[in-house]
Amino acid sequence: LEYEINKLKKMGVVFHTGVVIGRTITLEELKDNFDAVFIGIGAGRGNLGIKGDNLIHVYSAIEFLMNIALGCPMAKIKKVAIIGGGFTAVDCAISAIRFDMETHVVYRRTRETSSARDEEWDHIKEEGAYIHWLTQPKEVMGDQDGYVKGLKCVRMELGELDESGRPRPVEIPDSEIIIECDAVVLAIGQKPNPIAFENMGLKTTRWGTLEVDENYMCSVEGVFASGDVVNGGDTVVRALKEGKEAGAKIYDYLMNKCRR
Repeated sequence: LEYEINKLKKMGVVFHTGVVIGRTITLEELKDNFDAVFIGIGAGRGNLGIKGDNLIHVYSAIEFLMNIALGCPMAKIKKVAIIGGGFTAVDCAISAIRFDMETHVVYRRTRETSSARDEEWDHIKEEGAYIHWLTQPKEVMGDQDGYVKGLKCVRMELGELDESGRPRPVEIPDSEIIIECDAVVLAIGQKPNPIAFENMGLKTTRWGTLEVDENYMCSVEGVFASGDVVNGGDTVVRALKEGKEAGAKIYDYLMNKCRR
């Protein structure tokens, strides 16, 4: 990545680091100062959509792992609840255990229907993780200062097969439990973080991804997007392909704009 960035710098590309679009500067301000804007922010936000998922110390899996990799201070987190049943959830669990956090993994299905391998579940259990099978998160609970203090869940049982061919989890009445924790990690699903474009009036799908036309242009003229911010969680190869195609479409748009 460093090689690619340096190559772009030599070509004249200017990088502005430490900038949060939607906070440091808005997308609307960018649009006022540039002839075209491309949104390629990916889909790094956990997709669960329950009450309290905006509290302090609620992380997406990528955000959590990145903080650990960069050595960000996380000493205040003593107990973490990780929501999900795949490889990413296991990665987060191992990382949390290494940082001496009491680690709870919460998954609404069973071990047999999870996407992580049996040996991985055995591994994190041996390391001390608490695994809550057939448990559905309902609400992230917070204190008066907006910090996570627990995860409210309900127990599930398996019902009829769903469209994926797996038994559908069904809530068991009056089976609520509360897992005490001071952080929650969303390691399930992927959607874009809307902070970057929330006040721009861009059309989105019901999954929170951006709608684009055949030229990768959003519903606002001059604003383009491609990759996971459009497709949801998809492959790197597709994101690269669409990024190149979108670049060509932006070039055509700018050239046509100059001719007007």
